[in-house]
Amino acid sequence: MTARGALFRIGRPISDTAAPIAASPTYHRHTMTYLEAAEVVLKAARRSLTAGEITAIARGRGLIHPTGKTPEATISAALYMAKSNPDGPLQRRFRPGTTRAAHDSIKWV
Repeated sequence: MTARGALFRIGRPISDTAAPIAASPTYHRHTMTYLEAAEVVLKAARRSLTAGEITAIARGRGLIHPTGKTPEATISAALYMAKSNPDGPLQRRFRPGTTRAAHDSIKWV
């Protein structure tokens, strides 16, 4: 390709400067969603788990590859969104507090 027909970025053709997506350090190919990973972990555990425990197990098994700072909050949000579906397979267990669930008592089944 001639310089005349090429697109340039900082004096070099873009084709020379652009790295493939797979080589990018921030790119991760997700094989499943956070909700799917949570369901797999919960089925394998056969007991109630907190969002933090689900996250730790999913990361350890390589089911998720979080790039953000709060993967536990992401899994928690996915679980709560799935809970809004009354026909969904997830159940939430908790110890009641004075106005809402007691601190650190929410577990998912």
